[in-house]
Amino acid sequence: MAANRAFPIILIALVFSVALADRCFWWTIAPSAEVFDSLGEVKRGATVGQTAIGPVSGRDAIEGGNYGFWNDLFENIDLCFTTVERFWDAGEADIFEFVSMEEEEFVYITNCGNCHIRFGLQYIENSLGWILGVSPERNRFSYRARFTENDDPPVVYSPTMDFIKDIVTWSSPTIFGPGGYDVPINGFVYLWFQLLTPMAPCAYGANIITTRVWAKSYLP
Repeated sequence: MAANRAFPIILIALVFSVALADRCFWWTIAPSAEVFDSLGEVKRGATVGQTAIGPVSGRDAIEGGNYGFWNDLFENIDLCFTTVERFWDAGEADIFEFVSMEEEEFVYITNCGNCHIRFGLQYIENSLGWILGVSPERNRFSYRARFTENDDPPVVYSPTMDFIKDIVTWSSPTIFGPGGYDVPINGFVYLWFQLLTPMAPCAYGANIITTRVWAKSYLP
């Protein structure tokens, strides 16, 4: 390696977006398609086979002793999530090197809204013009992420399932998993990154990699 070559200095910066702001509803558990209150008025949200996912305003005993649950008014979804840090300073990295978040380096995300949240990730850009790819090559880098429910760093990252693409990819038990796809109200999740630097980058120096964190409502 050339003696005058500078090591890349990596900084992952996070920006946040909301994908969906639908109206939230709390449905019913009932043996029929309608639920009547004591005045004989039909309540909205009486649908067979669905499960109440939030607070309900009342219930009535109906056929066979079953209960119908409803909410008198639809409620607007409040998608809210906060973090303590929006950056990961990975420090200096050599060419073709794996750099992973270690203990205490996670991004801690809390759900401060009124519904369950599913998170997604999307690569936006980097300041050195490196090319994004599944595996490192000449001037091509890769990076991965995982959501967990504890503060232990991931042992391994999947080259494909944890790969952050340039289009939004939503978390699931196997994609960026095991967490991040159903974060409850007042719940939290840990976000971890792993970076793979290029084999032969065309540019060195400080590189800021911008990642967008998406959120949308999730009905369990």
